[in-house]
Amino acid sequence: MTDTPEARAAGCSPDVVAWAGRGRLMPLAGHDVFVVDVAATDPDPALEPVLLLHGFPTSSFDYADAVDHLARRRRVVTLDFAGFGLTDKPDQHYTMGLQADLVVALTAELGLDRLALGSHDMGDTV
Repeated sequence: MTDTPEARAAGCSPDVVAWAGRGRLMPLAGHDVFVVDVAATDPDPALEPVLLLHGFPTSSFDYADAVDHLARRRRVVTLDFAGFGLTDKPDQHYTMGLQADLVVALTAELGLDRLALGSHDMGDTV
């Protein structure tokens, strides 16, 4: 695959390039979606995975400094919505419904039946 998160981050700041290296592109709802999925380093079975949803007009990079802290005890998953960050930017309207479809597809693909949710701004609406 020549299209990688690192290729999409080319020309960005070194911090964004490093963030790109922590994730992967997943085909979800007809789009290649950038996803970061970090396993807990010292898992607490009582804690659900946490899904982090970014706001407008930003990306999952909002959570770059928090992921490792949160991943001490639980799995952490975050994504870039369509049209944002390192996810596809299709020539269409970016509706809340489209973004919600991506989240539903992601949670199904990763088998996340229960989760904690962290969000802000647009992520709250999704």
